[in-house]
Amino acid sequence: MKRFHFQFAKLLRVRDFAENEAKEALGRQIGALNEIEYRIAENGRLREEAAKNRFSKENSIVDIDTYNFYIMRLDHEKEALLRDAEAQQKKVDEAREQYIEASREKKIIDKFKEKRLKEYKRETQKAEEAEIDAVAGRA
Repeated sequence: MKRFHFQFAKLLRVRDFAENEAKEALGRQIGALNEIEYRIAENGRLREEAAKNRFSKENSIVDIDTYNFYIMRLDHEKEALLRDAEAQQKKVDEAREQYIEASREKKIIDKFKEKRLKEYKRETQKAEEAEIDAVAGRA
């Protein structure tokens, strides 16, 4: 019997490679978004700490002003980070769509291969049964 040969094996490898590339790209985009979210959380922590320390007893008017400017800078930084997060979320959504599409295209070829393999096994089984019948008929 001849071995199973899938005529679109190269296409399947290409689609598998494309799916893996899309998955890695999605991972990179999610990682970048996580980094921005971490920076937003860190910014909030620093702002909270500065607001808490701003009016301590040992601070002078100059120190309070310095804290106020620092808090304003943190607020502006947070706004910029939120805009960055929104833009990065769009990139994540695009990368997710590309991954879903690549996965869908690979799945089509996978299902086609499974169908061909089932047909091959069915044909092989029929051929073996015919051969057994032929040998049994001779005896």
